[in-house]
Amino acid sequence: MDAPTIIADPVLALDKIEQSHKVVRGILDGIRRSFDLNDNESAKILILKLLMTEVSHFNDEEQIMERFDYPDLSAHRAQHNQMIDALSNINRIIILDDPRFLSKDFIDYLEKTQNHEEEEDVLLKKFLASLERQ
Repeated sequence: MDAPTIIADPVLALDKIEQSHKVVRGILDGIRRSFDLNDNESAKILILKLLMTEVSHFNDEEQIMERFDYPDLSAHRAQHNQMIDALSNINRIIILDDPRFLSKDFIDYLEKTQNHEEEEDVLLKKFLASLERQ
């Protein structure tokens, strides 16, 4: 695994976060399609991919928050941990069961992800944008 890159420019930090969000949204869309098509194997693979991507995304985002002294880092990190726990539970169950049984859990996770991005990540983006104007 490569050593983390320290981002010193808030504009680059914003871009990194947004690019990562696009990747996550693409995986989430793929999982939705897999459920719609009853493609259980694809759903299993994509949920595992989502877990790995979210862990990496959250780590990157937290490093950015630390780098720029984001004032709400602790609460934001706690939400990340809750989301990873929920996704880990979904992943553990999916290995043993039919993914369709988890569609409600997955929908709940989608809603949490969307709410997190719309509420918490928007605040982080505004914070980083304010630094670039300084």
